[in-house]
Amino acid sequence: MLVVALLLSCGRGSPGLSDGGLHWWTTCGDPLCAGHRDAGLPACTGSESAGASCAVAGAKCDPGDNCNVELVCAASDPKQGTCPVSRGRAKKDIRYLSAADLKTYRDQLLHLPLATYRYREEPEDSRLRLGFLIDGHESLICVDPARDQVDLYGYASMAVAALQAQNMEIEKLHEEVRELRAALSHGQSDGASPPEPKVERGPKVSGSRSSTSPPLREIPPAEPKPGLRVIPVKPLPRKQPPPDAGPPDDSPR
Repeated sequence: MLVVALLLSCGRGSPGLSDGGLHWWTTCGDPLCAGHRDAGLPACTGSESAGASCAVAGAKCDPGDNCNVELVCAASDPKQGTCPVSRGRAKKDIRYLSAADLKTYRDQLLHLPLATYRYREEPEDSRLRLGFLIDGHESLICVDPARDQVDLYGYASMAVAALQAQNMEIEKLHEEVRELRAALSHGQSDGASPPEPKVERGPKVSGSRSSTSPPLREIPPAEPKPGLRVIPVKPLPRKQPPPDAGPPDDSPR
């Protein structure tokens, strides 16, 4: 009996009813139990318990469960018989995602348009909600079109896939940086000097010449301008020695 009570309180099951009438059913509640949260529903009375008969289809009440399980008045189990179970023994067709799968789910998640909204049956001053509408996105793995709902577990798993895909890209960038640093360190240990920086040379100082300078060009004599008369210059006569002087003395002094 204690096990059954715990299952009901955590939303993992409701009594099996097949009479076709309206009964109170439990919802799955939160995937992670973190304490009771007020959802704005009326508190369940003593007669409103899982499996008991009810009169109004769709009516809800809050049993005050720590996993935020609710009671819903319906003709069949709204959980469709099960709530999420994370053990592999409860599953089949298990296939772990590849790197390409992670990128695909990341891209799908990033292209989902988010919106704020209120439910039509809620009052005008009800709190604003945030999420995405499944209209036009029924084929996504995080959508349960038969129940007009988002599969929150699948939605959260798509976010994890996006983080894993991003982490792989970051690790690849880190590896490229490590390879570049290793190549640079190896080049310095071999004694290879880095290339000399280019130096902008200023204007050359007048009178200085380098070995790479081109040879000086010979300047031709100026052509005489028309109308100008050129006066020849006679060379000065050489000085003659006096007649009584002997031959020049070439001996060292």
